[in-house]
Amino acid sequence: MEESSQSTFDRIAKFLSRKSVEPDIPPPDDVPNATLEELQQIWDLAGKVKAPDAPKEMWHRLQGKMHAAERRPASVRALRPRQKKRPRFTYYALRLAAALLIAMTSYWIVDQALLGRTTVLVHNGETRTVDLPDGSRVEINSGSKLVYWRGSRKVELEGEAFFQVEPSREPFSVSAGEAKVVVLGTAFNVRARKSRVTVVVDHGTVSLESVHIGDKVKLQAGEMSRMEKGRSPTPAMTVDIGRFLAWREGRLVFERTPITEVFDELRRKFDVVFDFADFDPGERTLTASFAPDKSLQEILFAICLTAGCQFEESDGRFQIR
Repeated sequence: MEESSQSTFDRIAKFLSRKSVEPDIPPPDDVPNATLEELQQIWDLAGKVKAPDAPKEMWHRLQGKMHAAERRPASVRALRPRQKKRPRFTYYALRLAAALLIAMTSYWIVDQALLGRTTVLVHNGETRTVDLPDGSRVEINSGSKLVYWRGSRKVELEGEAFFQVEPSREPFSVSAGEAKVVVLGTAFNVRARKSRVTVVVDHGTVSLESVHIGDKVKLQAGEMSRMEKGRSPTPAMTVDIGRFLAWREGRLVFERTPITEVFDELRRKFDVVFDFADFDPGERTLTASFAPDKSLQEILFAICLTAGCQFEESDGRFQIR
């Protein structure tokens, strides 16, 4: 496990330093894009710290001061107790400390006081519940990013989250790519993965709008709407909301879900990497439900029985054939 973590750390470090090494280095496939963006910001800030002078240059400067001191007349000075100085971090130690902090933290909250903005990152294999300043509560699923502002009822979401909105005269809005969800006080789930946004309402009323096209649809309790990038929201349709909210209880529920999306969900939930060798899922879909106590191996065994594939674990990665 330590070797796998070190390998991931090395790949992240190479990607972050690509501007000065190899600009074409691809991003690690097992790290969320939202996480990489935050890592890049911290890496760039650490790079602005001035590096110390080279030892040779420091020695030449010290020699110059010594020669100048020899030419000055001697003087007697009273000795004072030397104050202890705080150890100074070098340029490289500072960047290493920042990198280690990033690598060891499963999620963290970055609060930018000047902007009043808070960014919540939740890594794969984790979930997180956050109470917003207005009293609303957000349950955030794995591999997601939430941004909110102090004194505002506007948030941004990448990934998936369930919102329990505190009633107020001021609307509460969620921006997810080209989609915008507006409510006054309700509970609903937003799933923003890749180019699709899915909204399901638990109770209350929700408005789903395309910010570019302008079309919108109103959703009542038990209804769902999807919106693809560059398109209008689909008409409201009644669904079994329990299937969409199963992740809050740790359950996995799939209904005619493409196999590729199934593996994406497993990657986020269990924080693992899948390598597809000779397996082409094609247009295969999966309809199944897995309890929270089911292991990844048990789930993969059931999926492969349906999809006609095999799996093998090696060095923390799963080969799908």
